[in-house]
Amino acid sequence: MTVLDASTSSHRASSAPDDLLSLPVWTDADVAAADLPIIDSQLVSVGGGLGSFALVDLLRIAGVETERLRVLGPTHWPDDSYRYLCESSGLSADDRLRSGRRIDNIWGFPSYALQSAWQERDVKALLRRQPTAGQVNQGIRREAERIGWSAVHAPGSVRVLRRREGGGFYSLLEGVGGALAYRSEFVHLAVGYPALRFLPQLREFRAHFGDNHRFVQVYEPHEHVYRTLVTRPGTVMVRGVDVAAARVLQRLLEDRDTYDAQTRIVHLFSDAADRARFLREWKRLLEPGLSEGWYVAQEGQLVEVLPDVDGRLLARGQDAAGGRLKLGADFVIDATGLDGDVSGHELLSDLMSVSGAVHGPLGRLSVSQRFEVVGTRNGTGRIYASGPIAISELGSADSFGGLVGAAWTICDELAQQGFCDRIGLGRSVAQWMRWLRGRAL
Repeated sequence: MTVLDASTSSHRASSAPDDLLSLPVWTDADVAAADLPIIDSQLVSVGGGLGSFALVDLLRIAGVETERLRVLGPTHWPDDSYRYLCESSGLSADDRLRSGRRIDNIWGFPSYALQSAWQERDVKALLRRQPTAGQVNQGIRREAERIGWSAVHAPGSVRVLRRREGGGFYSLLEGVGGALAYRSEFVHLAVGYPALRFLPQLREFRAHFGDNHRFVQVYEPHEHVYRTLVTRPGTVMVRGVDVAAARVLQRLLEDRDTYDAQTRIVHLFSDAADRARFLREWKRLLEPGLSEGWYVAQEGQLVEVLPDVDGRLLARGQDAAGGRLKLGADFVIDATGLDGDVSGHELLSDLMSVSGAVHGPLGRLSVSQRFEVVGTRNGTGRIYASGPIAISELGSADSFGGLVGAAWTICDELAQQGFCDRIGLGRSVAQWMRWLRGRAL
């Protein structure tokens, strides 16, 4: 990695000047004239989360030196954002996840269950196929330390990405020490979900009534909801069908059992298929509430939420039969997930307007089956994308398995470009032995 003469300046610009930002293609002279230090790294991964981790892990195992890689992102460790989302949604370190696929072990062996059985000296652990959130976070942190994550990570946020005259790209990183221009042949975009999904009903409720307390998004801090429902009887409406919604329900049920909370739960499903699947998957969790009547699985479409005359909330919409839906609640928790639409993300929106990237289905970036961002090639330079921001003909890849699968595909593509070697059988076995022993790369 090389730092050019701009880094010798005693003054570092806090950001790029507007006249530079307005250019669709940057020359080396343009960047130097803007008093931006230029740092060379053959591949830059933008994001710094699990998507970046999956690719960098593979590349390090393939033998790529840390000097040729940089990860640009605001968090220090790759699991920081994931850990925050788990905690915000109420998922504790001891709660089990739905996926048993390992992201910290490209070979997938030993599985979480086998590892737990060995560590606990208990064969019964083999029956627990799903890992806890704590196991996943510990494994990621261990592997990040092993591959030298701190050596490749540069803290800050990437504001823009520009084609470089002659090939490759510039990534503008802004941090506490000022702005830096990373010059690279390859760029990997793995910024995760662009934003929390604030559905129209939630946005309108807050805009009209200024109430951020009773209608909340699951990934926002919302501990006050549970604390209030422990102190007095109440009704909470829950929307969503993924693991975050299940964790909300589990917390509410635990508070009923532990504190004798008299909480009624209305779970709103958008269609019958979601309702049937969720009730089937979480049957054991929900059976007591269904039989006793304090858990109601309601099918329908929510149109609006309003303050009611009794001081509670009134949710109005349409039920499955097309009739009126009117539900009263003290709180509404929206657990419908995160927003994958890239148009609201500063970097990705700019990439589409300036650098040739295009929208794919569901508002994601359009990528090829090799995860190259369509329309952005520049000489030998390539931009790849993985995770929820990218969707190809094969679909999106926002699960642990999807991130690892995308990383393998990109790694093979980079090998074809001469950036790294393929991971052959001999190297794979040798590297697995190093992984098993925890030996650093």
